[in-house]
Amino acid sequence: MSNEIKYTFAPAFARAVVDLLGAACRPDPAFPAADVFSLYYDTPARDLLEEKRNSDYLKTKIRCRWYGAVRGTTMERAVFLEAKRKEGAARDKARVLLPLDGATLWNTPLTDPLLCRLPEHLAEAGIPFPRPIFPMFILRYTRHRFIDPATGARIAVDTGIHVPRANPAFIARHNPTPLPVAVLEVKGSLREMPRSLHAVSTFHFRRETFSKYLACHDMLFCSTGIPGGYTCFAPAAPPRDHA
Repeated sequence: MSNEIKYTFAPAFARAVVDLLGAACRPDPAFPAADVFSLYYDTPARDLLEEKRNSDYLKTKIRCRWYGAVRGTTMERAVFLEAKRKEGAARDKARVLLPLDGATLWNTPLTDPLLCRLPEHLAEAGIPFPRPIFPMFILRYTRHRFIDPATGARIAVDTGIHVPRANPAFIARHNPTPLPVAVLEVKGSLREMPRSLHAVSTFHFRRETFSKYLACHDMLFCSTGIPGGYTCFAPAAPPRDHA
């Protein structure tokens, strides 16, 4: 079974971490670096987000994902609708290729009925999902990918995690300021950081079950975006009619 281990660390060290990984590991042969875009869906009451916050046994995540040039404006054509489910320690993921490209999705208002209907492509593929769900916000970050030569584990470093666009029907504002953390993620059969990354581990890493969606959502309702001691705003009231 594949494990997923996440570590957070200070963004100021991101460049050094990426450089050290570049020296110790192989760049991912297909996607060494890209900007990642994720459009997250949720119910008006944020039920999926609360599953994560409360560490429920059963958790669901629905998002559209596409990729682009690092800190650029060019985006790949392919957009996938993803449904990720976690039941205890078991995970499964389903993906559906959507009939629109990344640039179109990026330039479509999040209140547009087109985006509200996209989850129905999951139903057409026989993939269950909670209803009703709506677009909440787009999350963007830069990802550098590597392969650990000793174990084959896949390693990713995510930096510049921020929300460039939010749905004003549910969220009153967006926040282009990046989160005050970067993330290192290891996927494979390992339960700890690979030995070949000991040089990287000299930085202060914190192992945790970090959720970008949860962290960015909470930042949107808080005045600082820095964990602890927020002054938070009340969520916007959901609209009466989504037709």
